[in-house]
Amino acid sequence: KHKGSVTDIDFSDAQSNFFVTCSTYGEVMKHTFSGNRLSSTTLVSNPRYDFRNVFIHQKTNTIYAVSRTGVLVILNGGTQKVINVNIQKLKSMDVADNQYIIIGERGMALFDPEKEIIVAEKQLPFTIETTARYNGYPILFDRQGRMHQVKSFDKLETSPVPVKGQVTAFAESKNNKSRYFGMSDGMIYFINGKGQVTQLV
Repeated sequence: KHKGSVTDIDFSDAQSNFFVTCSTYGEVMKHTFSGNRLSSTTLVSNPRYDFRNVFIHQKTNTIYAVSRTGVLVILNGGTQKVINVNIQKLKSMDVADNQYIIIGERGMALFDPEKEIIVAEKQLPFTIETTARYNGYPILFDRQGRMHQVKSFDKLETSPVPVKGQVTAFAESKNNKSRYFGMSDGMIYFINGKGQVTQLV
């Protein structure tokens, strides 16, 4: 059991057979299946961190934990490495065009997983409220009613959000090409493959 609020979960591939969780109390836990039993191990427990996202590199099983306080914690086997990221209020790590991108509330950083260094950082002219994935790329929702699809570290495609209000959650269904927008006022909008908008009640 985590001491803090659990903020993210990520699964390894089927062969590795584990998943990881992180919390606001600076914890990362690894959970491994063995038949019908689940064993949990604490990898990090440091209340100085405030983890908001955990990410597993599927080829190497390296675990990356993103702390809102501005650090990236890298867990590889029994080793732990801490990388400082000079952008405000980190939110997540994602992949676009084979680039590993760390996303903060007001900026992005480009991370090299082989050298384990930050290659580039840049500020954004807007504040990010939430992040998700859409059509295989990260998507950022700002506080001005726009969404920005991250094609690469240097290429963002910006468009207006097709519904009114502040987006705080987003999901897509690839099977029926539909999109779902969760809003700050509790409303959920559904847009089908034909672009028709439905407000759920």
